[in-house]
Amino acid sequence: MSFMKGDLLPKTRKLMKGGIMARSPMAGRCHQVEFEAAEKAELEALKAERWHAIWEGREPPPLKLTKIEDV
Repeated sequence: MSFMKGDLLPKTRKLMKGGIMARSPMAGRCHQVEFEAAEKAELEALKAERWHAIWEGREPPPLKLTKIEDV
């Protein structure tokens, strides 16, 4: 059981914003790069699947919205 009440992430962000706690250089940027790479791979797979469907004369799968457009 934790001695802290509440969520740790907002408290950590508040400490980093105040300059009390140093931000890790790998904290945000690394996850963002991995997320973008995964999103790009998914988009490329969808494009290839659509191309194959059109080439074979089938109905292509619908275009998916990006995460921001979806929200």
